[in-house]
Amino acid sequence: MSAKSLKLVKSSLKFFYESIQDINLKKLVTPKAHTKFVREYPSREEIQQLIDTAKSPRDKCIIKTLYSTALRNFEARFLRIEEFDFDN
Repeated sequence: MSAKSLKLVKSSLKFFYESIQDINLKKLVTPKAHTKFVREYPSREEIQQLIDTAKSPRDKCIIKTLYSTALRNFEARFLRIEEFDFDN
């Protein structure tokens, strides 16, 4: 859970107990948020290996498009040919 989510939960619980249940919470401890995950990105050599091992031109094109545009898988699934500008 993110730090913001933890604060929201804490505030909600505090409001519920103090305002609705008339229970005084003098000190409500918030657990520490987890450290953020450091993402590792593939190197250019690894990307080139992916492109080289792709079996079809379609797969090579998908890998190159994802890499060069930084699209997420979800975003790439909804791309349409009309959205590409081949002149530039």
